[in-house]
Amino acid sequence: MSLPPLFIVASERSGTNLLRKRLTEKQDIYYGVEPAHFLKHLYHHQPFYGSFSDDQNFIAMIKDAIKLCKLHFAPWDIEFEAKEIFSEYDSIYSYRNVFGVMDYMMKRYAISKGYKTYICKDNFLFDYLYQIKAYLEPVKFIYLYRDPRDVVLSQTRRRFGDQSIVNNAKLWRSEQVKSFQLFQDFFKDDCFLISYEDFIKDEENSLKQIFSFLGTEEAESENFYEEFVEAHDWKNLNKPTLKNNFGKYKTELSSKQIKLVETICHREMGLLGYELQYETTGFSTFFLAWRSLRGKISRILRVKLLKYLKTDQVKEKRLKRRRFVSKFRHPN
Repeated sequence: MSLPPLFIVASERSGTNLLRKRLTEKQDIYYGVEPAHFLKHLYHHQPFYGSFSDDQNFIAMIKDAIKLCKLHFAPWDIEFEAKEIFSEYDSIYSYRNVFGVMDYMMKRYAISKGYKTYICKDNFLFDYLYQIKAYLEPVKFIYLYRDPRDVVLSQTRRRFGDQSIVNNAKLWRSEQVKSFQLFQDFFKDDCFLISYEDFIKDEENSLKQIFSFLGTEEAESENFYEEFVEAHDWKNLNKPTLKNNFGKYKTELSSKQIKLVETICHREMGLLGYELQYETTGFSTFFLAWRSLRGKISRILRVKLLKYLKTDQVKEKRLKRRRFVSKFRHPN
């Protein structure tokens, strides 16, 4: 039986790239593949290719999957040919869909790096948990979660992201509710839960617990590698883990902003063990709606500005990718 892949389920800005890199460096089985976001872009677009019983339709989807690996600020260091993937695919998988294509490409990439299987930390994995388990069994999951006040703070620092406190708090709440599916008995034997705060405070012990869950052992020597860090979001990946990188919201968010996050997220925070700094305060529906709309308008204007600003190499790659993925259908 093949070794199960590992999927890290989390909201953005929760430390998934850090965990992916540390796991890759400390053992020899699982390779943390740079995120290509196959399911986010291709899952809902599958019907528009036509029936995959038609070979050409399926090959068209494979070609788009390959482009997702290359049109990236950290492109995959491997060459794929759509015809080669197609020629081998049906002998490995009993179905034709994006889950099989993703699994094939990630596994091939991990093997090319000297590992046996892969770690996937693509965005929006919580939307596909049951499908992942159904198609790729056996499979393992890690649910990585972080204090929403720090997540919201981190999100608002993203230059061209949504900088609305309300929108980012609602997003975190929605994504945790989806991730809570992993608490069901269907997943309990295949899922490991850990907070970002616990991981960075005691990385060594946290990794040992994860290795025990995965049934693997720590490597005799560290497999350190340089991560592509021209992207601002990955700037700390090649540095030692910042053990005190939590609780920054206490000094960098206002009391009103903290209350907003806690009011929106307090139930999910309680379930995950985060204490409230304030008693939840009822904000009017109109106030929350206005703050949400203002944030969306602000983001649209900032993104539009990209066309008129001088762009560096990373931004150029992101613009090319954005133009490519704009054809895909996604409900969000």
